[in-house]
Amino acid sequence: MNNPENNKWLDKELSSIIGSEKIKPDFKQWKQNHPCAVEILTSRLVDTSVSKHPLNIRNIIMKNPIIKLAAAATIIIAVSLVLCLTGGPVITSIAWGNVAEKIRNIDTYSFRVRTIETTGPRKEGFEFVDESETIVYFSERYGERTESYMDGNMYIQTFINLEKNEFTGVILFGKEYENSTLSTDQIQRLHESHPKRIVLRVLQGDYFELGRNIINGTEIQGVQINDSTVFNKSPMPISDFTASLWIDTKTELPVWVEISYTEEGSSMQTTLIMDEFQWNIELLANDFEPNIPDDYVLAEYQASQSEQQQKTLASEELLSTKVELPDLSNLMLLDLEDITPETITPLVGHLEVWKAQYNIMSTWPDYFDVMPQLYEELRVKLDIDNLTSEQLMATAVALREKFWDKGGRLSETSYPYGYATQILLEMANKQNPENLTITDELVETIQTVEPSHIFNPNTDEKTANTELRFKLKQIRAEQFEQIKQEVHTWREPAWEDFVRVNDLAILCGFTKDFEQGLEVITWLLEHADTGGWTAYLQPLGDMQNHFLKNEKFNYNILTSTEIEYPEEYRYTGLPSFKGPRKRNVKPLHILDPNPIWRGD
Repeated sequence: MNNPENNKWLDKELSSIIGSEKIKPDFKQWKQNHPCAVEILTSRLVDTSVSKHPLNIRNIIMKNPIIKLAAAATIIIAVSLVLCLTGGPVITSIAWGNVAEKIRNIDTYSFRVRTIETTGPRKEGFEFVDESETIVYFSERYGERTESYMDGNMYIQTFINLEKNEFTGVILFGKEYENSTLSTDQIQRLHESHPKRIVLRVLQGDYFELGRNIINGTEIQGVQINDSTVFNKSPMPISDFTASLWIDTKTELPVWVEISYTEEGSSMQTTLIMDEFQWNIELLANDFEPNIPDDYVLAEYQASQSEQQQKTLASEELLSTKVELPDLSNLMLLDLEDITPETITPLVGHLEVWKAQYNIMSTWPDYFDVMPQLYEELRVKLDIDNLTSEQLMATAVALREKFWDKGGRLSETSYPYGYATQILLEMANKQNPENLTITDELVETIQTVEPSHIFNPNTDEKTANTELRFKLKQIRAEQFEQIKQEVHTWREPAWEDFVRVNDLAILCGFTKDFEQGLEVITWLLEHADTGGWTAYLQPLGDMQNHFLKNEKFNYNILTSTEIEYPEEYRYTGLPSFKGPRKRNVKPLHILDPNPIWRGD
């Protein structure tokens, strides 16, 4: 069956990609012209069996928004927990039968995996796109090696040694690695997940032909299948599933494999593209042996049960209590209404998201220029002068949610609600300066309405917002003195204290105040047992060592469990930063008892 739309896409897009490692398609145009391209190999299809997989590094990656960029390195492992390949129909086409026969006789190959996740349009006129790339080497006899790249640099590797039934994962940027033993079932799933088996399953299904075309002087031919049960014994909770295969008509070997789906209950479309195949290459046993540097650390920490049951932040508890609030349902500030965008702009990768946020936030008026007018509106509409500090804080948190609902940092009309939040929290802080939770919410709000980085409009060069860092450092330093006094005189340290003081330590690194930073880390280490943050002793020790050498160090505490990638890139800040309530962030060690720490 010849599909005109697919031929149009081949003429316009595929000719510029096959055989090229550098060039990537315009993904938005690519989606419109070729709906048969996307992926099932992402972790979101992995069912509950993923928790039993030895690849703890992968589990951590998929739960941690900072480390999620490394997920591509383990994408082939992810699919091994999804595909349950069984027998299928007999291949009837002679030409495609030749393809299947050749593939069955191949034992070694390499290929590139590109994964693309797209959230779909958002109300503020953007959709978020995340792209990642991994090179995979596979031998039926010896195992698998993956290399994940970002900006041309390899940053994560995985090794599966079939002679030893052993998995090793190496995170280069964190200088961490992990070893585990593979079960017989996991080894079988590994074999079933690779392109060789995927190609055979496509050809065993009820496929239709896509026709032929000439690409870079090479004639190619394609088929497509839309039945996800070909890859699984029972229907998967997905929609819009397609899998397509393109071969070189002379060699009758695959040059391009695509699999696509949208997960049930999600608006995000995911895409897998496998290309740059090299079939029957020479691979030896030592190609699957990791060479781990001496300064890399084996990750073997297991958090205690009490640490995994750590309580949430006090501000979250506040939101669940009954505090009488003013009616905000019909509140409009500065007479600004939401603007409906005329077009949807894709933002590819975290840097494009951050740049777009800065470009929009830089058009907002200065906080102090609109504060008097906003204060007067809040006084008249919400009677803020007669609210208690607790009511001011709760109202502020509700207004901050309206800020995010209206598009947050990517909206031209959301800023009055972010600025109003700051006004109310400054009032609450003035009324009750000893209330650490009010100060926490002020820190959260300042991070919300001020960009963490500044982009040069002419060069796109990114620089840190040093004014913001010094402002936050001063607030957290004042809190630190208060915390030390309270802990010394009348109370035990709490989890919230760790979040606050850890922010200060990181800000000391950012501002190169290593002397104060070492004082802060010493206090955190001394109170880890009583405060309940022994899960963080390793990164605190690493931070201490870096500060002694006048080097900054950063690692993650909170992580998202609800917001999908790549939209998650829009929420950036200190480790304490929570963002909108729908992110549902929690301490990293609660979500994974064996966290891999990230230092930079």
